[in-house]
Amino acid sequence: MAVELLAIDLDTVHHAVSYGTEWLQVQTAGLPHLSSDGLILAQQFNQDVFADIRKGINHFVQTGQVWALLIGFVLGYLFKSATSY
Repeated sequence: MAVELLAIDLDTVHHAVSYGTEWLQVQTAGLPHLSSDGLILAQQFNQDVFADIRKGINHFVQTGQVWALLIGFVLGYLFKSATSY
């Protein structure tokens, strides 16, 4: 029963947001917990994606993983060359 009520409430909210229904009508439709102060639909973050990528690449180089990658490429190419005819 609680799941059905939740589905009805979410459907009412979707209708209210999609079709511009006034919040007073939403509250009288059985959703008094939603206030007219606003509904948080998304969060924003102050994040610098390029700085995170740069930080990851610097860590990759500083820890020596780049050398392991290059050595793996060379050994893999040599192994492929030695096993194919």
